[in-house]
Amino acid sequence: MINALELSRLINNNGGNLLDVIDIEDIQSYSRLRGWLLTEDVSTHTSFQETFRDYYGLGGVGVNKEFIQKFFEVLESQKTGESFDFRVVSRELLGARPKRKLSSAQFAYLSKMANVINPDYPIYDNHIADIFEFEKPTQSKLDSRERMNIYVKFYEELRGVYQTILSEAMVHDTLVVFKILLKKYRNEEFPSYSLPDMKKLDFLVEAVSKNRKSLVKAAR
Repeated sequence: MINALELSRLINNNGGNLLDVIDIEDIQSYSRLRGWLLTEDVSTHTSFQETFRDYYGLGGVGVNKEFIQKFFEVLESQKTGESFDFRVVSRELLGARPKRKLSSAQFAYLSKMANVINPDYPIYDNHIADIFEFEKPTQSKLDSRERMNIYVKFYEELRGVYQTILSEAMVHDTLVVFKILLKKYRNEEFPSYSLPDMKKLDFLVEAVSKNRKSLVKAAR
C-alpha cells in the first residue's frame, strides 16, 4: 500500500500536470451539491440528483429507478450526521440481507454519499483501489458483512494517509497553488470557492489515480 510520503511526493512532483487535468466544472458541481445539500430536501430535488449522478457517476449494474430513489432518501436522512457509518448506511440502502454480495461499486456509492455530506470522507473507487494496491474482497466465500469489514478497514487506512499528508503539510505548496488557481474561476455564481483542503487533496488523488501511467515516470 502506498504510504503518505510516497503519495505526497507523487503529487508534488506532478503538481502542475495534476492541476491541469482537474476540471473546474467538477469543482463547480461539487460546490453546487454542497449548497443544495444544506438548503434542500435532496430526496426530491431534481437538480441535485441529476448533478450528483453526473458528477459521481452513479450508474451501472443494480442502479435502477428504485435504487436511485432509495439512495437519495437515505442521503437526505444522513446529511446532518457528524460521522458516516458505512455499515449502518449500507443496511439502510441495500438491506440487512442483500441479494447481491457487497461489491466495489456499491462501496464506492457509499463513499460518494459520505463525500458530499462531509468532505473529510474521500472518494473510493476502483482507480483509488489500484493506487493503493487494495485487493478487493471478491471471493465467493465472503458474505456482505465480511466484505464490508475489509472495505471499511482499507477505507480507514486511506483516510489515515490523507490526514497524515494534511497534518504534516506534505503537499502544502501544491495546495497553495490550487487555491490561487481557484481564484481565476470566480464568477457571479461562485464569488469564492470554500473548498476544504481534504477535498482539494481528494481531487488531486483522483487526478493521480486516473493519470497514473503518465505520472509514474515523471515522479522518479
